[in-house]
Amino acid sequence: MKILRAEPEDWERLRDIRLRALLDAPEAFGSTHEREAAHTEDAWRNFAIGWEGTARQAAFVATDDDGRWLGVALGAVRQADTSLANLYAMWVDPAARGMGAGRRLVDAVATWAAGTGAERLELCVTESNEGAVALYRTAGFEPTGGRGELRPGSGVTTVTLRRPLAVAADVVDGLMAEQIRYYEDRAPVYDELWYRRGRYDRGAAFNERWFRETAALEAAVPDTTGLRVLELACGSGLWTRHLAPGAARIVCVDASPAMLARNRETVADPRVRYVEADLFSWSPGGETFDLIAFGFFLSHLPPDRFTGLWTTLREWLAPGGRVWFCDDVAGPDRPYSGNAVEGVPIANTRTFDTNDEYRIVKVFWHPRDLESRLAELGWDAQVRTTGEHFLMGQAVPTGSPTPG
Repeated sequence: MKILRAEPEDWERLRDIRLRALLDAPEAFGSTHEREAAHTEDAWRNFAIGWEGTARQAAFVATDDDGRWLGVALGAVRQADTSLANLYAMWVDPAARGMGAGRRLVDAVATWAAGTGAERLELCVTESNEGAVALYRTAGFEPTGGRGELRPGSGVTTVTLRRPLAVAADVVDGLMAEQIRYYEDRAPVYDELWYRRGRYDRGAAFNERWFRETAALEAAVPDTTGLRVLELACGSGLWTRHLAPGAARIVCVDASPAMLARNRETVADPRVRYVEADLFSWSPGGETFDLIAFGFFLSHLPPDRFTGLWTTLREWLAPGGRVWFCDDVAGPDRPYSGNAVEGVPIANTRTFDTNDEYRIVKVFWHPRDLESRLAELGWDAQVRTTGEHFLMGQAVPTGSPTPG
């Protein structure tokens, strides 16, 4: 079984499973089959992504190995209160119940909502639906005391349940410290995954797809000829080796001494200025840059630091400058390695050759969500995927000319 993100192009399948749900369990939903059967194509497309200027929405579906849709759940964050996310339209085909689809759908919505920065996730469930209530309670939801009527005149009572999503500041600080230790310890073997060597060799077919996409990422690195460049979380030098040769000036910042040492060895360019520093406390001292670049950094950024980072980037960017980035993209079976951390939806576990386990921040972005989030912060962003594994994009402050 897989959990997939539905796209607007899936509107017919999304319509079909939603109408099946309304027929199967009419007393579980605030809407009706009659009402939604009349929806237009545009309405079903919006069902997958939300309504511009009103809400961001994500639809997740559970599929079997043959691609059949077995269940659905939607998450929504309304612009009126982005600290609150709602889970609704949750349904699993009766033939697939008891297989874990419901819990995985709930967790997918919770992880997505936490990544947007929402601090709590709420839902309404029919009070008499003991199975659904039990599922939500085991997934971390608790009653708020709120009660209501399913639909006017229905006579069916619903209760409101809430699951906290916000991660305590001390937990975030601990994750970030452990994340630095992870990359410090992994520095000697970090590039093994990129080149699919040793334990990371996934076989010819997977590796071929992987290398096709890594080549696309590397080809997309901007031309830096004559530019003042700042690279954040520069790591082992995968991106520095492309950014440095043409740059008029390049500053590379990372919190890991071992990664910086690896970068120096890989790039071997005396013009590169390396800075060992915490990115959240470092400042370039008034210097501005034509290009700010980072690879595989956004997904390691806690949601409560997202706004602050992009505010700072605007201050560091020279007039006419831009930000370029790449990262892992949200998708099925994420993460490929490690596991989600129970109760901390923004965290995953990681191991490598030593088999020591680390907990790190990992937030997988969908291109559309990232563009929308940046637009809310005053950035014009263009984000696309390379296919299965990665996303890449560039952003300029709203109103600035978009680089070609």
